[in-house]
Amino acid sequence: MKDYVIHKSFGKVGFENGDLIRVDLLDGFKIKNIPELKNFNFYYEIKGHVDSAFRKGKKVERKVRYVRLFNKKKR
Repeated sequence: MKDYVIHKSFGKVGFENGDLIRVDLLDGFKIKNIPELKNFNFYYEIKGHVDSAFRKGKKVERKVRYVRLFNKKKR
């Protein structure tokens, strides 16, 4: 099981410039470590919230963040 869950808009496949996504980070994981988002800069639209979730029978901290994705500028 991954340390994060990405929620996209209904019917979306992949990521594009300007997409708003919800990211659930489990147990202290960081957004910058998500391989799917390495080609994007991101802006926190809404801070989200912190609560608890169960992972493999253990209670862990879950941080929910809403971010907007932007393509990285090519150099």
